[in-house]
Amino acid sequence: MVAGVLFERGLLRGTEKQDAVKAPIREEADCILQIVGQEMGLDVHSSCFQMQFEEIEFGPPREVTPSFEAEYGIWRRGQNSMLPQQGDRWYIDRGSATLVVKEHAPCRLDNKAVEASMRALALAFRLSCFGEGGRRGLGCFNVRAYGRHKSLFEEEFAVLIKRTVAAVDAVVNRTVSRCRVSRREVSPCGLPPMPALSTTRRYDACIKDAILAPYMLFSVRKVRREDLYSFFSQQKTRSFCSDFYSNEKEMPKTWIINGVSRRPPPLMLSISGNTAHLSVFVSADWPLKWQRNQIGELDILAATARVLREFINYVEKLGGEVKMLWPEQQRAET
Repeated sequence: MVAGVLFERGLLRGTEKQDAVKAPIREEADCILQIVGQEMGLDVHSSCFQMQFEEIEFGPPREVTPSFEAEYGIWRRGQNSMLPQQGDRWYIDRGSATLVVKEHAPCRLDNKAVEASMRALALAFRLSCFGEGGRRGLGCFNVRAYGRHKSLFEEEFAVLIKRTVAAVDAVVNRTVSRCRVSRREVSPCGLPPMPALSTTRRYDACIKDAILAPYMLFSVRKVRREDLYSFFSQQKTRSFCSDFYSNEKEMPKTWIINGVSRRPPPLMLSISGNTAHLSVFVSADWPLKWQRNQIGELDILAATARVLREFINYVEKLGGEVKMLWPEQQRAET
């Protein structure tokens, strides 16, 4: 959230690095850490918040079988592994837990900072999952909230995103002057150097017939969970990898699906009830070169657009529905 606000203000541009298309410069990274840790009270050593799980009730663990792997798209090492193999693996198919979030007393944060932090927490809980495979729709929980921040877990996503950005922007506005960063213009097709929830930047004019933004959110309905998992399965990845051998410039497409090295994929699938949500982050923190080719920001945009088209076509062929919740579906003026 903070990165998105700084990016929109021209205060997070990044620079090309030896191993990355772009990465934040040290002053930009320090600014983000200062705002998140000190101004929003989320520093691990001096946090104003305490989070503790209580009343955990999980069923007995079950061993991961080959049929489970096939059904849920979990791969072992040596097979374009999405999840590392560490001996026998187990899963729990049902469970519940109570998470209590408390503010330490006294806490120096004002109401705006607390609101920004709690809104960011609400987005995280509602749009991401826990554990291995959490980006692929495993480890998801239905969330029921209580207390004075309950409404944050019930707002429509477009409303929640707008209000969260506004709350974070208010915190950044009063503190950014203490950061040692200067404003720099970003090219129309320039990407943030790290995942950022930006609300105004659009890349419609950069890639033909594609609606792209630094952050996108889709809802998916009328599709079985198993079919959603299958999109990320071994067969799908192998088909993408086969493109690479015929054209090395296609490699960024496989990165979007599976990540590369220590960089996780920018797709986050969460499933709750009969609806799934897919979050997509578009940023430039990817390897600068692959084999003989240099990767650029337009390559990343094009790869993301192709993956999204693949996903939407896949869901629609199964009779499902995909709706873009963010950004709103109207083309930016050119």
